[in-house]
Amino acid sequence: LATVTGTAVEVKLSSGAFDATGAVSIDFVAVGVPTSATGTAPPAVEGASMSVVGDDVWIFGGWGGPTPGNLNVVYHFDIANAVWSTFAALSSPPAARMRHRSVVHNTNVVVVGGCTGQGSADAAATCAEQLADAIVWRLDVSDPTTPAWTSLSTTNAPTQRVSPSIWLHSNTLFVFGGGADDGTADSTANAIFGADGAASDTAIYKLDMSTGTGTWSTFAAPTPCTQVNIPSARGYAQVASMGSTA
Repeated sequence: LATVTGTAVEVKLSSGAFDATGAVSIDFVAVGVPTSATGTAPPAVEGASMSVVGDDVWIFGGWGGPTPGNLNVVYHFDIANAVWSTFAALSSPPAARMRHRSVVHNTNVVVVGGCTGQGSADAAATCAEQLADAIVWRLDVSDPTTPAWTSLSTTNAPTQRVSPSIWLHSNTLFVFGGGADDGTADSTANAIFGADGAASDTAIYKLDMSTGTGTWSTFAAPTPCTQVNIPSARGYAQVASMGSTA
């Protein structure tokens, strides 16, 4: 739910079968904005990210479209004027992906992780393989008419992963857990899971984004068997940051 000038605007990603008529829909919950959107809305997609920066909604990636496939297109929705824009040819973009995460840092959309998808027009997509590019990308949207991508530091960065838990505290991005190339977890709690089902990474990674392309460091976590009162293993978890606690 995005709110601008006291007006609530709900932006929903369509789900279900991918076909030429599938598109993102906009529901206007209150008065004060146009009752219908102009411009070309994104196609129906699965596993895309959506972020709100000021009066603007930014959608990136996903798997789908009239001819189902992986996308690295950026879609912009101007909430106040109800206008869609498409940025399909930005310079040096991330690889096409689905099941990534995003968070807003100042006037930037920060994208983390993901995988390439596979599937058919009448079935949900699954992860096909792990990505080979940087795990974190920053989309500068300070000028909504000219968004620009930058890949952030890969030095001491975590390995690529699917749908990790991420959160932002001040200028620091935290990354924890996630899935391997097939996006699945096993019975070992709190880790990134390899194809052999073994937990291989129980650390919490943090990226200081206050300068340049950022600097990575690590919180070493106890081994899963020594942790107390922890959640059971799970995929695609969410994290809420409250003050200094996540």
